[in-house]
This record gives sequence, C-alpha cells and structure tokens, in this order.
Amino acid sequence: MNSPEISVLMPAYNAGSFVADAIYSVLRQSHSDFELVVLNDGSVDNTAEVVRRIGDSRIRFVDNDRNQGLVGVRNELLSLARGEYIAWLDADDLATADRLQKQVTLLKKHRDMVLVGGYVQPFSDDSSRKYKLWKYPVHSDELKSRMIFDDPIATSATMIRRDVVLRERLEFRPGYRTGEDYDFWERLSHFGAMASVPEVLAYYRIHQYQTSFSASEAERNAVLKIQGRQLDRLGVEPTPDERQLHLRLGLSDNLEPDELAFVESWLRRLIA
Repeated sequence: MNSPEISVLMPAYNAGSFVADAIYSVLRQSHSDFELVVLNDGSVDNTAEVVRRIGDSRIRFVDNDRNQGLVGVRNELLSLARGEYIAWLDADDLATADRLQKQVTLLKKHRDMVLVGGYVQPFSDDSSRKYKLWKYPVHSDELKSRMIFDDPIATSATMIRRDVVLRERLEFRPGYRTGEDYDFWERLSHFGAMASVPEVLAYYRIHQYQTSFSASEAERNAVLKIQGRQLDRLGVEPTPDERQLHLRLGLSDNLEPDELAFVESWLRRLIA
C-alpha cells in the first residue's frame, strides 16, 4: 500500500456530538492525498459508533478500550502516521476546505520549514455570540520571538514534517500536562523555520465540555518551564520577580499601572 502524502491525526474523547463534523471537514479537503487517523481514547459516549458509521476508505479508526489521556493519545497517533506530513485536528474543531493544500504547498516550497500554522476562528452553537479571530505571527523570527512568552501555534491548524519528528525522536511529554503542545512546538522549532498562513485554516469550537480557559496551576508550571529554558538559551538570568512577571505576560494576566516601569525594564533586557 502506498503511503499517503499527509496524515491527518485526530484524537477523540467523548466527542460524539462533534466528531462527525470534524471528520467531514477533512474528507471535503481540496487536497486529496491524505489519510485520516481517528483515535478514540476510551470514550463513554457514542464517539466510536459515530466514526464507524462514516464509510470512507481514507479513515483509519483506532478504538482504545481505556482512557490514556491526551499526551498518550498524541504519541500513539504520531506512531500510526504514515504520511510525509502530519496535520492535527481535534475532534471538536473544523478545518477549512483548502487548509491541507495551502500548508503542504508552503512546506514543499520551503524545505527548511518544519511547521506551518494558521489563523483560527472560534465559534459556538450560540449564533448570537461573536468571537475575535485568533491571529498569529506569520514569519519564523516573529513566531520564535513570541514563543518566548506563550504558544503562538494552534494545534488544530498545524502541519509538521514527519521525518523531523522521527529523526529527532520528538514526542509529547507528560511533564508538561496542559502545555504539552507548547513544549512540543518549542523543541521542534530548534530544527528549522516556522510560518503561519495569514488566513483562517481552522474553526475552534467553544463548548461546555472542554477544559476551562483559566490557567490551572499545572499549566502555569508547564509554561514556566518552557519559558525558563528559552531564557536560559538567551543567556538571561531573571530574578524571581522577573520570572513571575514574564509568566504573567505570557498568560496575559492583568497588570497594574504601577508595574509598567518594571515591564519596560524587563523587556529592554530581553531586547538587549
């Protein structure tokens, strides 16, 4: 069997209400040379039944009988991928029709590029709610600079080179729970250029079952570690107060007016 050019990887857990929409957004892609690997992570709803009802030879369905969590699922999906390129789409999100074509074209044109992202439009079933478009830096230097503060990559709008993942033995790490994607992209960024397509490539569904947007203690600790190693590589040794300020900037915490002089001083150190 010939390998597909692109492996679209979709983790699914209790996604019976949404997964069909996500799958059809992939099956309707303008670029046709792909496989869609859906991994059901021990769902207790009808996720498996919904996926099995969709008869399409491009779908590879894996049904785990126990829940292993998102880190384990993402790593299992990486091991199942056969394509030259890997695209991610979560089971409650949607891909635009030309997403795969636009990203694979960019990766083919720029052989030094290891990751391509894109803009994301949040939405919900409440049509009266309007959500701001999530825009990300477009060029590699801008993305890597932004990454010192936070994660400028939306997973459901991301395509990467599989050979780099295999060569560098990259995987998602449990020590960065809720920040495992940020940790993965930051390590991948060491091996080549990155870019974002300045167009909407994915729709992010906001619903009651997803994890809260508020930063948990686990997330704050994960972000602190990822920021810290980047500051170390820059040769910057922040004081404890500066490290906490940097974390707050990355998490978009509220700042008081009397802190602005401290912010300016810290940012000037980074610029230098």
